[in-house]
Amino acid sequence: MSLILFASTGLFVIVLWYSLRRKKDLPLPPGPPPLPIIGNGHQTPSINACRTYQNWHKTYGPIVALRYGRKDVISIGSHEVARDLLEKKSSIYSSRPQFIIASQCIAKNLHTALLPYGPKWRNHHRIQASFLKLDLSTNYRDVQDMESKQLIHDLLTDGSFCSHFRRFTSSVMSTMAYGQRIESPNAKVIKELAALTESWLGSINSSQSVMVELFPVLNYLPRIFAPWKRKGDIAHELTIALYKKNLFDGRSSPSWNWVQASLNMKESKGLSDNEMSYIIGVLWEAGTDTTAGALKVFVLACLTFPETMKKAHAELNKVVGLDRLPSFEDMENLPYVNALVTECLRWRPLTPLGFARVVSEDDEYMGYRIPKGAMVMPNHWTLDLDESVFKNATEFRPERWLDDPNLPLAAFGFGRRGCIGRHVARNSLTISISRLIWAYEITHQYKDGIKQEVDPWNMEQNMTSPRGLRSPIPQHERIIMREWNAAEKNPEAIMSYIHSLAL
Repeated sequence: MSLILFASTGLFVIVLWYSLRRKKDLPLPPGPPPLPIIGNGHQTPSINACRTYQNWHKTYGPIVALRYGRKDVISIGSHEVARDLLEKKSSIYSSRPQFIIASQCIAKNLHTALLPYGPKWRNHHRIQASFLKLDLSTNYRDVQDMESKQLIHDLLTDGSFCSHFRRFTSSVMSTMAYGQRIESPNAKVIKELAALTESWLGSINSSQSVMVELFPVLNYLPRIFAPWKRKGDIAHELTIALYKKNLFDGRSSPSWNWVQASLNMKESKGLSDNEMSYIIGVLWEAGTDTTAGALKVFVLACLTFPETMKKAHAELNKVVGLDRLPSFEDMENLPYVNALVTECLRWRPLTPLGFARVVSEDDEYMGYRIPKGAMVMPNHWTLDLDESVFKNATEFRPERWLDDPNLPLAAFGFGRRGCIGRHVARNSLTISISRLIWAYEITHQYKDGIKQEVDPWNMEQNMTSPRGLRSPIPQHERIIMREWNAAEKNPEAIMSYIHSLAL
């Protein structure tokens, strides 16, 4: 018996050794040839890098290997590969790279989205998931209903879309997270959030910070020779100041909210105020930025493909009519509007290169080696503009989702690190976009009688102004005014009702 056990153990060791050796002997996926030391850095532009990656995938295939400094980077360019790796092998593809500037210098390892896969991330995730599960997302519709009424009301007199989009999304998230509404696009908290974002970007995008990410050994330099550490501390203090103020406001608010809900959770016991402020704060910030960005894509689509808006408007007129606003109860009868919302998420990915993962052990795929520690990037731009999946991919065509409801979508990510707030985000987009289409015709700006064209590839252009919005017919205006005047605006009343639904 011992001889058989010894032989079996020896055979297992040989098979394991051969398997590990075979993986190490496999080639990396194909990709553009790197230079010594800098790798492929010289080939990657600082602007519209996603298009360069897209061209590499056309040349080298659905999985491309790159090198930046000492880091191996694997870019994923097809939904099939993304599913195979990030979902089917999520146990080893769910961690995050250790970003020196963002994670260590600024967030001090408190930012949920930047945490490696492990006990700390799972604890954060459990707290956040307790508010954002699918069965709870419908409870928040009263907040989204009221805030979207203010959105279309405010646009009656001020067509500055971007500022009102940001107020809408920020107030939805702030009401749920902290029990605090944001009633004006000029509110102090919105300016503080913008300053916070600018501070983070200034710290992350500097040439010194890029060098530190490429060569992490530089972070061992003393602070006097490491200005990125000082910038990181400034960004961290701004973040903590805003997040903790919101946390304390949430605790003292008469309205039930996520902060108060977290107080009695076993997962939050023993966590510092700094950590709790990040757990709730990153939900508020992410929900604000991403949903507002998708609404900007909607405006760009209105101007670039006006015929799709006419089809959506016709569907709304048929289902809703002219005498009331669209409601959540209408959504199941508005297939084209729902498809249009999905197409907004596909047509212009808000995170073109996706959120990077890191593989936690050596892996083999398609005959290639993916080494432990490699950064893995689900390239949303390439995934959602893949002509083999989406015919005429650069066109804004909601019909594609009606023809095939099972088409893949990268917008909310993959596997265990997918977007936890996807259901709330989808509801905010659907109610606001349906009401915007019902109420308004979004048109080009005119200057001296000349139509001002927009670049459908430029997300940063100034494409919104009072001239870009055609006022609704008098009947619509009366309905908007009536609905907004009658709306319940007290967050305490709204959130108390939502709390009762969750009990």
